[in-house]
Amino acid sequence: FFRATMSKGEGVCVCVRMRCEAPKDGLLSVNQASNTIVVQDASIGEEEFSYDHVFENFTNYAVYSILGKRVLQSIFDGYNSCVFAYGQTGSGKTHTMIGRETDQGIIPRLCDDLFLRIDEMRDKMEEGRNLKTEVEVEYMEIYNEKIRDLFSGSKEHKDSMKVREHPKKGVYVEGIIRKVVESGEDIAKLMEEGNKERTVARTDMNSVSSRSHAIFIVRFTQSLTFIDEETGKEVVSSQKTSCVNLVDLAGSERVKRSGVEGKELKEAVNINKSLSALGNVIAKLADMEAGQKEHIPYRDTKLTWLLKESLGGDSKTI
Repeated sequence: FFRATMSKGEGVCVCVRMRCEAPKDGLLSVNQASNTIVVQDASIGEEEFSYDHVFENFTNYAVYSILGKRVLQSIFDGYNSCVFAYGQTGSGKTHTMIGRETDQGIIPRLCDDLFLRIDEMRDKMEEGRNLKTEVEVEYMEIYNEKIRDLFSGSKEHKDSMKVREHPKKGVYVEGIIRKVVESGEDIAKLMEEGNKERTVARTDMNSVSSRSHAIFIVRFTQSLTFIDEETGKEVVSSQKTSCVNLVDLAGSERVKRSGVEGKELKEAVNINKSLSALGNVIAKLADMEAGQKEHIPYRDTKLTWLLKESLGGDSKTI
Protein backbone atom coordinates (compact mmCIF):
# COMPACT_ATOMS: atom_id res chain seq x y z
CA PHE A 1 0.00 0.00 0.00
CA PHE A 2 1.02 3.60 -0.43
CA ARG A 3 0.49 6.01 2.44
CA ALA A 4 1.19 9.73 2.03
CA THR A 5 0.60 11.81 5.13
CA MET A 6 2.37 14.91 3.86
CA SER A 7 0.73 15.55 0.49
CA LYS A 8 -2.85 16.68 0.05
CA GLY A 9 -4.89 14.56 -2.31
CA GLU A 10 -2.89 11.37 -1.70
CA GLY A 11 -4.51 8.65 0.37
CA VAL A 12 -3.79 4.94 0.72
CA CYS A 13 -2.60 3.23 -2.45
CA VAL A 14 -2.89 -0.58 -2.47
CA CYS A 15 -0.98 -2.53 -5.12
CA VAL A 16 -1.28 -6.24 -5.92
CA ARG A 17 1.17 -8.27 -8.00
CA MET A 18 0.12 -11.64 -9.42
CA ARG A 19 2.94 -14.16 -9.57
CA CYS A 20 1.32 -15.84 -12.57
CA GLU A 21 -1.62 -15.12 -14.82
CA ALA A 22 -5.01 -15.88 -13.26
CA PRO A 23 -6.71 -18.90 -14.95
CA LYS A 24 -9.66 -17.89 -17.13
CA ASP A 25 -11.99 -20.41 -15.46
CA GLY A 26 -10.59 -20.07 -11.95
CA LEU A 27 -11.91 -18.64 -8.69
CA LEU A 28 -10.69 -15.14 -9.51
CA SER A 29 -10.47 -12.86 -12.52
CA VAL A 30 -8.37 -9.74 -13.09
CA ASN A 31 -9.33 -6.55 -14.88
CA GLN A 32 -6.16 -4.48 -15.25
CA ALA A 33 -7.98 -1.61 -16.97
CA SER A 34 -10.05 -0.96 -13.85
CA ASN A 35 -7.45 -2.39 -11.39
CA THR A 36 -9.97 -4.81 -9.91
CA ILE A 37 -9.95 -8.48 -8.91
CA VAL A 38 -13.22 -10.44 -8.81
CA VAL A 39 -13.32 -13.47 -6.48
CA GLN A 40 -15.88 -16.25 -6.86
CA ASP A 41 -16.95 -17.45 -3.40
CA ALA A 42 -19.41 -20.34 -3.08
CA SER A 43 -20.88 -18.99 0.17
CA ILE A 44 -21.37 -15.32 -0.77
CA GLY A 45 -21.13 -15.35 -4.55
CA GLU A 46 -19.09 -12.87 -6.56
CA GLU A 47 -17.06 -10.20 -4.73
CA GLU A 48 -15.02 -7.42 -6.33
CA PHE A 49 -11.90 -5.83 -4.82
CA SER A 50 -10.48 -2.55 -6.15
CA TYR A 51 -6.82 -1.53 -5.95
CA ASP A 52 -4.70 1.35 -7.18
CA HIS A 53 -2.56 -0.98 -9.26
CA VAL A 54 -2.94 -4.63 -10.25
CA PHE A 55 0.19 -6.11 -11.82
CA GLU A 56 -0.45 -9.27 -13.86
CA ASN A 57 2.38 -10.51 -16.12
CA PHE A 58 4.46 -7.43 -15.23
CA THR A 59 8.27 -7.49 -15.18
CA ASN A 60 10.22 -6.08 -12.26
CA TYR A 61 11.17 -3.15 -14.50
CA ALA A 62 7.51 -2.34 -15.18
CA VAL A 63 6.59 -2.54 -11.48
CA TYR A 64 9.51 -0.28 -10.56
CA SER A 65 8.66 2.23 -13.29
CA ILE A 66 5.23 2.74 -11.73
CA LEU A 67 6.04 2.52 -8.02
CA GLY A 68 9.78 3.01 -7.56
CA LYS A 69 10.02 6.33 -9.37
CA ARG A 70 7.62 8.03 -6.96
CA VAL A 71 9.66 6.78 -4.00
CA LEU A 72 12.84 8.12 -5.62
CA GLN A 73 11.21 11.54 -5.98
CA SER A 74 10.18 11.46 -2.32
CA ILE A 75 13.77 10.80 -1.28
CA PHE A 76 15.01 13.90 -3.13
CA ASP A 77 12.09 15.96 -1.80
CA GLY A 78 13.30 15.17 1.73
CA TYR A 79 10.53 12.76 2.78
CA ASN A 80 11.10 9.50 4.59
CA SER A 81 9.84 6.56 2.54
CA CYS A 82 9.17 2.86 2.89
CA VAL A 83 8.58 0.02 0.44
CA PHE A 84 7.57 -3.43 1.61
CA ALA A 85 6.22 -6.59 0.01
CA TYR A 86 3.60 -8.56 1.92
CA GLY A 87 2.15 -11.94 1.01
CA GLN A 88 2.11 -15.71 1.36
CA THR A 89 5.36 -17.67 1.38
CA GLY A 90 6.53 -18.41 -2.15
CA SER A 91 4.47 -15.60 -3.70
CA GLY A 92 7.52 -13.75 -5.08
CA LYS A 93 8.22 -11.01 -2.51
CA THR A 94 12.01 -11.40 -2.58
CA HIS A 95 11.92 -11.54 -6.38
CA THR A 96 10.00 -8.24 -6.43
CA MET A 97 12.22 -6.50 -3.88
CA ILE A 98 15.67 -7.92 -4.78
CA GLY A 99 15.19 -9.86 -8.02
CA ARG A 100 18.08 -11.52 -9.82
CA GLU A 101 20.97 -10.37 -12.01
CA THR A 102 18.95 -10.52 -15.24
CA ASP A 103 15.79 -9.04 -13.74
CA GLN A 104 16.66 -6.73 -10.84
CA GLY A 105 14.07 -5.90 -8.20
CA ILE A 106 12.98 -2.61 -6.68
CA ILE A 107 15.92 -2.22 -4.27
CA PRO A 108 18.84 -2.40 -6.75
CA ARG A 109 16.95 -0.34 -9.35
CA LEU A 110 16.12 2.36 -6.81
CA CYS A 111 19.73 2.54 -5.59
CA ASP A 112 21.11 2.76 -9.15
CA ASP A 113 18.67 5.55 -10.02
CA LEU A 114 19.54 7.41 -6.83
CA PHE A 115 23.15 7.87 -7.95
CA LEU A 116 22.14 8.59 -11.55
CA ARG A 117 19.87 11.39 -10.29
CA ILE A 118 22.70 12.78 -8.12
CA ASP A 119 24.98 12.98 -11.18
CA GLU A 120 22.24 14.67 -13.22
CA MET A 121 21.63 17.26 -10.52
CA ARG A 122 25.35 18.06 -10.28
CA ASP A 123 25.54 18.55 -14.05
CA LYS A 124 22.70 21.09 -13.85
CA MET A 125 24.11 23.13 -10.95
CA GLU A 126 24.63 26.83 -11.55
CA GLU A 127 28.18 28.16 -11.55
CA GLY A 128 29.33 28.99 -8.05
CA ARG A 129 26.96 26.49 -6.43
CA ASN A 130 27.73 22.96 -5.38
CA LEU A 131 25.73 19.87 -4.44
CA LYS A 132 27.15 17.73 -1.66
CA THR A 133 25.59 14.35 -0.94
CA GLU A 134 26.15 11.46 1.42
CA VAL A 135 24.51 8.04 1.12
CA GLU A 136 24.66 5.56 4.01
CA VAL A 137 23.14 2.09 4.23
CA GLU A 138 22.19 -0.41 6.92
CA TYR A 139 21.03 -4.01 6.52
CA MET A 140 19.32 -6.12 9.17
CA GLU A 141 16.94 -9.02 9.61
CA ILE A 142 14.33 -9.70 12.28
CA TYR A 143 14.60 -13.39 13.13
CA ASN A 144 12.45 -14.88 15.91
CA GLU A 145 11.94 -11.34 17.27
CA LYS A 146 15.70 -10.74 17.42
CA ILE A 147 17.40 -8.12 15.27
CA ARG A 148 20.54 -9.32 13.49
CA ASP A 149 23.02 -7.04 11.72
CA LEU A 150 23.64 -8.52 8.26
CA PHE A 151 26.77 -6.40 7.79
CA SER A 152 28.44 -7.87 10.87
CA GLY A 153 30.73 -10.89 10.77
CA SER A 154 30.71 -11.16 14.55
CA LYS A 155 27.98 -13.43 15.95
CA GLU A 156 28.11 -11.69 19.34
CA HIS A 157 27.61 -8.27 17.75
CA LYS A 158 25.10 -9.54 15.21
CA ASP A 159 22.76 -11.00 17.82
CA SER A 160 22.93 -8.18 20.38
CA MET A 161 20.98 -5.47 18.52
CA LYS A 162 18.43 -3.48 20.54
CA VAL A 163 15.68 -1.13 19.35
CA ARG A 164 15.70 2.35 20.89
CA GLU A 165 13.47 5.40 20.51
CA HIS A 166 14.75 8.98 20.74
CA PRO A 167 12.70 12.21 20.71
CA LYS A 168 14.74 13.56 17.78
CA LYS A 169 16.24 10.44 16.16
CA GLY A 170 13.00 8.50 16.27
CA VAL A 171 13.18 4.69 16.30
CA TYR A 172 16.61 3.21 15.56
CA VAL A 173 18.72 0.11 16.16
CA GLU A 174 21.50 0.72 18.66
CA GLY A 175 24.95 -0.33 17.45
CA ILE A 176 23.92 -1.18 13.89
CA ILE A 177 26.72 -0.92 11.32
CA ARG A 178 26.17 1.95 8.89
CA LYS A 179 28.27 2.01 5.71
CA VAL A 180 28.94 4.98 3.41
CA VAL A 181 28.49 4.13 -0.28
CA GLU A 182 29.36 6.04 -3.44
CA SER A 183 27.65 4.05 -6.20
CA GLY A 184 24.95 1.52 -6.99
CA GLU A 185 27.72 -1.05 -7.45
CA ASP A 186 28.84 -0.48 -3.85
CA ILE A 187 25.32 -1.17 -2.63
CA ALA A 188 24.98 -4.29 -4.81
CA LYS A 189 28.17 -5.76 -3.33
CA LEU A 190 27.07 -5.03 0.23
CA MET A 191 23.63 -6.53 -0.38
CA GLU A 192 25.17 -9.65 -1.88
CA GLU A 193 27.30 -10.13 1.22
CA GLY A 194 24.37 -9.39 3.53
CA ASN A 195 22.05 -11.80 1.71
CA LYS A 196 24.48 -14.63 2.43
CA GLU A 197 23.77 -14.06 6.14
CA ARG A 198 19.97 -14.17 5.79
CA THR A 199 18.12 -17.08 7.37
CA VAL A 200 16.37 -19.34 4.84
CA ALA A 201 14.99 -22.88 4.97
CA ARG A 202 13.22 -25.40 2.76
CA THR A 203 9.48 -25.98 3.32
CA ASP A 204 6.78 -27.87 1.42
CA MET A 205 5.62 -24.53 -0.03
CA ASN A 206 8.97 -22.90 -0.86
CA SER A 207 12.42 -24.43 -1.42
CA VAL A 208 14.20 -21.24 -0.27
CA SER A 209 11.72 -19.74 2.19
CA SER A 210 12.88 -16.54 3.96
CA ARG A 211 12.63 -17.19 7.70
CA SER A 212 13.12 -13.54 8.66
CA HIS A 213 12.07 -10.02 7.72
CA ALA A 214 14.93 -8.19 6.01
CA ILE A 215 15.17 -4.37 6.18
CA PHE A 216 17.61 -2.48 3.96
CA ILE A 217 17.84 1.19 4.97
CA VAL A 218 19.20 3.99 2.77
CA ARG A 219 19.92 7.35 4.45
CA PHE A 220 20.41 10.30 2.12
CA THR A 221 21.74 13.77 2.94
CA GLN A 222 21.88 16.48 0.28
CA SER A 223 23.33 19.96 0.85
CA LEU A 224 23.45 22.96 -1.47
CA THR A 225 26.49 25.17 -0.88
CA PHE A 226 28.13 28.28 -2.32
CA ILE A 227 31.33 30.24 -1.71
CA ASP A 228 30.83 33.48 0.20
CA GLU A 229 32.60 36.20 -1.81
CA GLU A 230 33.55 38.23 1.27
CA THR A 231 34.94 35.44 3.44
CA GLY A 232 35.86 32.91 0.77
CA LYS A 233 34.27 30.20 2.90
CA GLU A 234 31.80 27.57 1.79
CA VAL A 235 28.29 28.23 3.10
CA VAL A 236 25.43 25.73 3.27
CA SER A 237 22.29 27.38 1.84
CA SER A 238 19.95 24.41 2.33
CA GLN A 239 20.02 20.81 3.48
CA LYS A 240 17.60 17.88 3.23
CA THR A 241 17.81 14.50 4.89
CA SER A 242 15.67 11.50 4.07
CA CYS A 243 15.54 7.79 4.82
CA VAL A 244 13.98 4.92 2.89
CA ASN A 245 13.21 1.54 4.47
CA LEU A 246 13.18 -1.25 1.88
CA VAL A 247 11.56 -4.28 3.48
CA ASP A 248 11.43 -7.87 2.25
CA LEU A 249 8.92 -9.43 4.63
CA ALA A 250 8.95 -13.15 5.39
CA GLY A 251 5.86 -14.84 3.97
CA SER A 252 2.82 -15.84 5.97
CA GLU A 253 2.26 -19.58 5.96
CA ARG A 254 -0.16 -22.25 7.11
CA VAL A 255 1.82 -24.73 9.14
CA LYS A 256 -0.21 -27.72 7.87
CA ARG A 257 0.59 -26.82 4.25
CA SER A 258 4.24 -25.84 4.75
CA GLY A 259 4.93 -28.99 6.76
CA VAL A 260 7.39 -27.29 9.11
CA GLU A 261 8.33 -28.62 12.54
CA GLY A 262 10.93 -28.02 15.24
CA LYS A 263 13.03 -24.89 14.61
CA GLU A 264 11.12 -24.00 11.44
CA LEU A 265 7.81 -24.25 13.32
CA LYS A 266 9.01 -21.69 15.87
CA GLU A 267 10.11 -19.44 13.00
CA ALA A 268 6.68 -19.73 11.35
CA VAL A 269 4.90 -18.84 14.59
CA ASN A 270 7.02 -15.70 15.03
CA ILE A 271 6.61 -14.71 11.36
CA ASN A 272 2.82 -15.04 11.51
CA LYS A 273 2.69 -13.20 14.84
CA SER A 274 4.60 -10.19 13.53
CA LEU A 275 2.60 -10.09 10.29
CA SER A 276 -0.65 -10.18 12.29
CA ALA A 277 0.66 -7.30 14.43
CA LEU A 278 1.50 -5.37 11.26
CA GLY A 279 -2.05 -5.89 9.97
CA ASN A 280 -3.43 -4.80 13.34
CA VAL A 281 -1.39 -1.57 13.31
CA ILE A 282 -2.55 -0.76 9.77
CA ALA A 283 -6.18 -1.41 10.77
CA LYS A 284 -5.85 0.89 13.80
CA LEU A 285 -4.33 3.62 11.63
CA ALA A 286 -7.25 3.29 9.22
CA ASP A 287 -9.67 3.68 12.15
CA MET A 288 -7.83 6.84 13.22
CA GLU A 289 -8.17 8.31 9.75
CA ALA A 290 -11.89 7.59 10.00
CA GLY A 291 -12.03 9.75 13.13
CA GLN A 292 -11.79 7.10 15.83
CA LYS A 293 -9.43 7.51 18.77
CA GLU A 294 -7.13 4.52 18.84
CA HIS A 295 -3.99 3.39 20.64
CA ILE A 296 -1.56 2.20 17.96
CA PRO A 297 0.29 -0.89 19.30
CA TYR A 298 3.60 -0.28 17.53
CA ARG A 299 5.62 -1.98 20.27
CA ASP A 300 3.83 -5.33 19.97
CA THR A 301 6.66 -6.58 17.71
CA LYS A 302 10.11 -5.43 16.62
CA LEU A 303 8.85 -5.13 13.02
CA THR A 304 6.02 -2.69 13.77
CA TRP A 305 8.20 -0.71 16.18
CA LEU A 306 10.95 -0.26 13.59
CA LEU A 307 8.40 0.75 10.93
CA LYS A 308 6.60 3.18 13.26
CA GLU A 309 7.73 6.33 11.41
CA SER A 310 7.03 4.74 8.04
CA LEU A 311 3.53 3.57 8.90
CA GLY A 312 2.18 6.45 10.94
CA GLY A 313 4.70 9.29 10.74
CA ASP A 314 5.53 11.86 8.08
CA SER A 315 6.39 9.22 5.52
CA LYS A 316 5.42 7.91 2.09
CA THR A 317 5.04 4.14 2.07
CA ILE A 318 4.37 1.53 -0.62
